[in-house]
Amino acid sequence: MNGRSSGFFIKIPSIIPIYNCFVREKRHKYTRMTKKFSGIAFMAIALCLGLGACSDDDEVRIDRLIGKWDVTHVEGWYYDEEDEDHDHKHEYSEHISEVWTYQFNTDNSGVEVDLDGDTYSFTWSVPNDTHIRIAYSEKTDETVEVSKLTKSTFIYKYETSSEYRRVTMEKR
Repeated sequence: MNGRSSGFFIKIPSIIPIYNCFVREKRHKYTRMTKKFSGIAFMAIALCLGLGACSDDDEVRIDRLIGKWDVTHVEGWYYDEEDEDHDHKHEYSEHISEVWTYQFNTDNSGVEVDLDGDTYSFTWSVPNDTHIRIAYSEKTDETVEVSKLTKSTFIYKYETSSEYRRVTMEKR
């Protein structure tokens, strides 16, 4: 033998590059799947949070309405009764720190005590899911649109051609 070792050698190509390629391909596949499922999971969470954030705050629920409410803010505009042409609009926006209350009772009666301490009795009804009708014995009746009604906050709007009023109340 001429200095070479005897034996039968077959050169076997290394399987490591093939294995590495296979593992890389699997990792790539799992990474794509993970990204795909992460995206789906994110969308599912966003949908749940979005739907969970929807509420029926603007729906009149009588159990939320019953009780005594303090008026905390009033804003709007009106025209003087003498201003038949509606040339001069009076606008206002006031935070109320004095006592002005509405009491809604379970028998559909109620009492409003205004800033001057004057008391007005009324009856109330719910003609649909977004409005409350308040009928005063001393005044005309008003149908107000409920903007928000939760356990602690009640906001309504009232509008005619000569007046707009948005009232915010907090429950006692």
